[in-house]
Amino acid sequence: MVTLAVDAMGGDFGPDVTVPAVLRALSEQQDLRVLLFGNKNTIQSLLGPRNVDRLVVRHTEQDIGMSESPAIALRTKKQSSMALMLQAVRDGDADGCVSAGNTGALMVLSRHILKTTESIDRP
Repeated sequence: MVTLAVDAMGGDFGPDVTVPAVLRALSEQQDLRVLLFGNKNTIQSLLGPRNVDRLVVRHTEQDIGMSESPAIALRTKKQSSMALMLQAVRDGDADGCVSAGNTGALMVLSRHILKTTESIDRP
């Protein structure tokens, strides 16, 4: 089984798009497990009464806006959905991750949290 960490709060439409997309992926891929990072109340309101096995919601208090400075995100958003998603990969809780969020912040946080491969010094 593959475990994918997903930043539910990223992108122009955030969880309104990511939550239905995750539900569809889970229905089509029986060997997929998803860790969904974001505001639990917002995500739960989109899930409704569904009890989806293979889906774990991990609550975060912070998210990173699309126009937010990557440097500021690195310094002040250590508990954001994007940062915690990357930490799940680093810690071995997930095999990979997906975010439709701020690309600059994703690159800076990835380099900081995941580092780079030994022989490659640039992303």
